[in-house]
Amino acid sequence: MRIRGVLNDDTGVIIDGTNNVELYSVDQTATAVATTSSDASGLWAFDHATQGRFDVKIINGTDIVWIRGRDEFQVTTIQARNPTTGNAALHAMSTVPIATDTASLVATYGFRPSQESSGVETPDTPTDGLSGYIDYELSNDHADKQQWIAGRFAWEGVDVSDGSEDSKLNWWTMVAGTLTEELHLDNTALWPETAAGLDLGKTGLGFNDLWFESGGIIDYAAGDVTWTHAAGKLTLGGDGAVEIDFANHEMTNVDINSGAIDGTTIGAASVAAGSFAAVVGTTGAFSDVVTVGAGTAGAPSLSFAADPDTGFWRDTANQINVSIQGSERFHFGPIYFGSSTSAGARITASTNASTTVPTLMPQTEDLNTGIGWDNPDGLVLIAGGLQGLTVQETASAITVTVAGTLDLVNNTLLNVGAAGNDWTATKLATTTGASAVAEAVSVSSAGGKFSIRKGGTVTLADDASSTLQTSVDAPDVCGIIMIRNDSDNDGALFTFAGASVTLLQADANGTWIASDTDTNNCVFVTGGNLVLRNRVGGEKGYRFTVLAET
Repeated sequence: MRIRGVLNDDTGVIIDGTNNVELYSVDQTATAVATTSSDASGLWAFDHATQGRFDVKIINGTDIVWIRGRDEFQVTTIQARNPTTGNAALHAMSTVPIATDTASLVATYGFRPSQESSGVETPDTPTDGLSGYIDYELSNDHADKQQWIAGRFAWEGVDVSDGSEDSKLNWWTMVAGTLTEELHLDNTALWPETAAGLDLGKTGLGFNDLWFESGGIIDYAAGDVTWTHAAGKLTLGGDGAVEIDFANHEMTNVDINSGAIDGTTIGAASVAAGSFAAVVGTTGAFSDVVTVGAGTAGAPSLSFAADPDTGFWRDTANQINVSIQGSERFHFGPIYFGSSTSAGARITASTNASTTVPTLMPQTEDLNTGIGWDNPDGLVLIAGGLQGLTVQETASAITVTVAGTLDLVNNTLLNVGAAGNDWTATKLATTTGASAVAEAVSVSSAGGKFSIRKGGTVTLADDASSTLQTSVDAPDVCGIIMIRNDSDNDGALFTFAGASVTLLQADANGTWIASDTDTNNCVFVTGGNLVLRNRVGGEKGYRFTVLAET
């Protein structure tokens, strides 16, 4: 606590004394707590370590003057200056709590002639909007150290009606040489003077916590976007379409409505507004368009939670690829669908099948080999773009037609239907030789089934022979089709049972016989074996097939 003063007598002469100023605790006169003297300039001072309320006793000879701590003063203007940089110019203290409505310092604007006496003040005329203020000044760096208002605190009467008074507090600050009103407070709000005029906190110096009561609202641009609180709920609203843009930042560990998004349209304005890096779900359905990225074979864009490298993706326009275990296995396109490698099958969807154009191919790399179509209820087996085997249903009967040569391997089973049916072979019209003929031959079978015992080609010199079938035992019934592969293109059909060989039909272009006779193509049984022998006088080549009833 610091108290000081200057002593002058009534004529203004400085009083220079010794121990002529004493300090007492308030209302105490017996024992001084401190004593000091006025110096040659009349200055005296107390720097007391203990704060509190004190009385000062000034002694000038027999004259005594008391300055009491309980005294009250009224003046027109007070100017207080601090004596040193470590002391305040003005210190107002109170020992009564604010709850008792006792103020430490009161600033009053206005003059009430009914309660105050004055000879110079103008009587107050209260109106709404009038205010009082306190200015806070500093010195600038002008050569004369000019004073400037660094801040202002004002109190304003918003409503001065008796019994319903309302007020507002206003804060001002100096901005580029102009005193500017910045902030306001009343019983409803704290707000800036201009829209977007102030920030709450600044870079590197933010506030810690921000607390709102139930029902609080955060409002952007007068209702353009709002956050409204209710019990356990935040509602995003506004005066039009409202978006949340994370600007390429992540939103993680978010649980919306216990894992469900109910009644919400995502990406309604545009597809891009509803883009997702991944969507993992258990049940439910999408009701409209879903767009995903292209994906890769190892990471398909539509996959399974427990099997992320199996699913659907695309590597080119207008195509769907299927991956299994991280590798492409199948794809669908506008022209075909099938395996994505040369080792897999392929189905062509955009081309009509024909007798030479297949639409179901066993190998993707061989697109002219597979199954085609001829007529309704018919299929065509195509090889190298050529018609091969045709299967046709007509009147509940199946007809199989072979275009070209039919080579049957040994022990191939031919089933001609019920017992007693015939196996029929038709020889196509010849294009060389003596004449063009079309001939049909048949072999009767008691069981209706035949097997291919042996078949192939053989070249024989003159008088040379080849065993076509060994151990020919009765009651086998066999047929042999023999076709020379020379330019005559002649051939014959034989049947045999045991050691008996019968010639059924032969071309007129060659000489055939069912015995070993010179100058002929000979088919006969010797030693239990079926033998073919060339006795025509020169080397010949033969193609043959041996059938046996089963």
